[in-house]
Amino acid sequence: MSSDFPTGAWPLTGRSGQVAELAGLLGQSSTAVLVTGEAGVGKTRLAEAVLAECAAGGGVVLTAGGSTTTRDVPFLATADWFPGGAGPGGEALPALTDAVRSRAGGRRLVLGVDDADHLDTASSALVGALVEDAGASVLLTARDPVADTGALDALRRSVALKTVHLTALPEADFGTLLEHVLGGPVDGLSAAALWRVTGGNPLFLRHLLGAGAETGALHRVRGVWGWRGPVGEHARLRDLVARAVGVLAAEQVRALEYLAHAGPVERRVLEALVDPPVLDALAERGLITCAPEDTGRAAPGDGGPAVDVGPPVTEDEGPVVAANADTAVAVDAGTAAAGEPQGQTPGSGLAGTETPDAQGPGRMSVSSPPASPPALVGLKHPLYGEVVRAGTGPLRARRVHRDLAEALERYGGRADPIRPVLWRQRAGAPVPSAALVEAAGAALARGDAPLAERLASAADGPDAVRVQGQALVAQGLAARAEDLLAAHDGPPALRALNLFWGLRRPDRARAVLGDARDGGPEYDVATTALALFTHGESPAHRIVPSALHTGTGGGWLVDNASAPLRAYTLTFRGRPAQVVSEFDRGAIRLPGAWGSMRGATIACQVYALVMAGRLDRALTAAARHYRQAVERGDRAEVTLVAFIHGVAYCWAGRPAEGLPLLREAYAMVNDQTIFPVETYIVTEYASCAAALGRTDVAADVLTRAVRHLPPDSSLREHLMKGEARVEAAAGRFGLAADLADRLADRYLAGGRLTTAAESSYLCCRLRPTPAAARRLTEAAASCDSPLFTLFARHGSALAGRDVGELALVGDELGRLGYSGLALEAVLAASVWATGRERRAELARLAEELNSRCTGQRPPWLPGAARGGALTGREREVCELAATGMSNQDVADRLQISVRTVANLLQRSYEKLSIGRRTDLPRALALPPL
Repeated sequence: MSSDFPTGAWPLTGRSGQVAELAGLLGQSSTAVLVTGEAGVGKTRLAEAVLAECAAGGGVVLTAGGSTTTRDVPFLATADWFPGGAGPGGEALPALTDAVRSRAGGRRLVLGVDDADHLDTASSALVGALVEDAGASVLLTARDPVADTGALDALRRSVALKTVHLTALPEADFGTLLEHVLGGPVDGLSAAALWRVTGGNPLFLRHLLGAGAETGALHRVRGVWGWRGPVGEHARLRDLVARAVGVLAAEQVRALEYLAHAGPVERRVLEALVDPPVLDALAERGLITCAPEDTGRAAPGDGGPAVDVGPPVTEDEGPVVAANADTAVAVDAGTAAAGEPQGQTPGSGLAGTETPDAQGPGRMSVSSPPASPPALVGLKHPLYGEVVRAGTGPLRARRVHRDLAEALERYGGRADPIRPVLWRQRAGAPVPSAALVEAAGAALARGDAPLAERLASAADGPDAVRVQGQALVAQGLAARAEDLLAAHDGPPALRALNLFWGLRRPDRARAVLGDARDGGPEYDVATTALALFTHGESPAHRIVPSALHTGTGGGWLVDNASAPLRAYTLTFRGRPAQVVSEFDRGAIRLPGAWGSMRGATIACQVYALVMAGRLDRALTAAARHYRQAVERGDRAEVTLVAFIHGVAYCWAGRPAEGLPLLREAYAMVNDQTIFPVETYIVTEYASCAAALGRTDVAADVLTRAVRHLPPDSSLREHLMKGEARVEAAAGRFGLAADLADRLADRYLAGGRLTTAAESSYLCCRLRPTPAAARRLTEAAASCDSPLFTLFARHGSALAGRDVGELALVGDELGRLGYSGLALEAVLAASVWATGRERRAELARLAEELNSRCTGQRPPWLPGAARGGALTGREREVCELAATGMSNQDVADRLQISVRTVANLLQRSYEKLSIGRRTDLPRALALPPL
């Protein structure tokens, strides 16, 4: 990737309404509009688009730009407006006005002035005269906050200046721009983090992407762009922030430094370190914000939100925000030793901007708390904080945190067990182990596992090992967690679950549980997980969901893992409606401290809604949970919620909308993803891709996934379900039906009634026989979902070619939102229907259903493919032979004799009117090899 990436002009995104509105205003004579906004927000690009609209509408457009170079030279900025571009020669203003107006030749004159706050006063007077006397319209831009200049003041006095404030891009438009620039999808977690850290500013985004391309932080995995790692360490970002911030006094630089490391902090605490007028000046310049305390969203003491969705940010030496030579030029913040008084000479660094006194650094001599109303002060742009933190050396960072900790202890703040401990630790001050463990536990309860790990690792004792182990497991750092728990005799249930889910070692996990002396709720959770996802000693249908505690107070493992396990257990046992009910009344609640388990619980809830026939609720819930997961910033949770959102779209017959979400989930799977989650994501992604005709991609994904599963994992059956769907989408209906048939029997025998009903339903749709329909009816009768009853009616109607029942089933499925399945039922009815009116009615219904679907028509519909006269076994043999398999290979696969294979092929050739094996793909409408 080029170091100049991304290059070229960026599209103007999310501004079409403003372009049209401003062009309309400028269509009126003697109109003056001033567009203000912060640097980089897109004022110039907006003005260019508006002026282009005016030119396209027949106006004559003249443009100019103010700058520090032109500000003191009369008419230098507007010299090109005069005939010949030579500028005026001393004529009076009316003559100059006439000279410029003559350029329009009787047409509407539109003026555009960029950076009008730097326009010279003579050009400003000319603009005013052209608007007032010549009927011209003018569009001006100025950086916010607008400087008080004589040029703009003169314009305001001479014309009615309408001011329009241009804000940064909202998140949706920012995401559109991001995907356009990168030329492909971006995972939601990275897109949201980039939006937060840039504040929606396109210029900041351009520089951030360029820096990310050079460092490798911006990269593409499986076709999806993402950002991994910290922000702010690149020189181009430091230069950008320095330009945006401008010249600062030493005290102002120090205030920004405190805020960068503290995150949003109470004003009374900050005023113990910085004079209040300094904060007021920064607020006036738009560099900091002040909000009520309860609106703070950043983790206490963690420096505010960060793009970092990888390892935690480290504080290394390097350049930071620059001041001017009259105060401090902060070039190297790591050169000053903590506690050393530093001068304010150029190049002395941010560490040289404070004046220690006898009471310690800054204003620690203040003896009474400030009288300001409770408020949180924070940086306007998170990118400022990222750059400042990246450029603060370790010694200086210790000093900053020491100042903050002392100010907090002296003046107090909102109750928080984490912040005082964290600041003292980062200051290098001694912190008792008990306080570190308490703070680590609080951080883990808030879902900040990386912070919990850092705090607990600094403490001693079994409690510290327990919390650190939990934090490592929550992050998916399975190998490190096993090393810690094994070396320090950590909790056996936690260790066993980590061995199984994280390291895929079920035998070792069973051994650890077998050596455990005591059982208890955590032991039950671990043994349940093993039973659910292996073919071990505890058959899945014997698991009693009531044994899984779903309340709080049973320990971290119970509080976080029991909810998804209970929901999963009930759902696969055919009780999705019960799961929905338990969520609705609060019997099952979302865990808060372990992102994977929270995401898994959400996935179970949405899946239960889908299986209970409440698809609209499922889609709404999935969309809401996705937004919330992205806001929380937990990669594992976002991965799972994106996955289940895509699954819900597929059940709605909208695979084209589901695929981007499933592809995002698949791209975010990594070594830290617990393997049951990875298997489900791979299966559904492959199934959705196959439904849209990408069967080669789907087959490859499934083939690679099966290699990563333990040999005795029951999840291999789930991959078989994906294989059946892929074979069906590829037109190999016989093979797909055979797989679905075997899975249905296996799931029924294991008590997994929901997946048994799913597999039976697929088998019925592929090969609708009375026996298959009876099995589906029996499975549905054992479940609590009315949707399964509807599936059974569909299967029976297909087996009996009952046109009326198929039409009724299609209508009911359609009303419930399962448009793809409804379309299948209606199209099948259309094939077997008689009578013109009946066919016309079904055609209208099919057209309506088809309009709701996004994706291909299933190739297994009656009449959709050739080869319908073949028996099931004949088609199966032909499909295998069409792949290039020899008769012996086919016989081995189907466990029949070679002679039988030859006879079945010969009969099939006669029915299909073909003469050789190579004609099979065409005759059966199979995709080419």
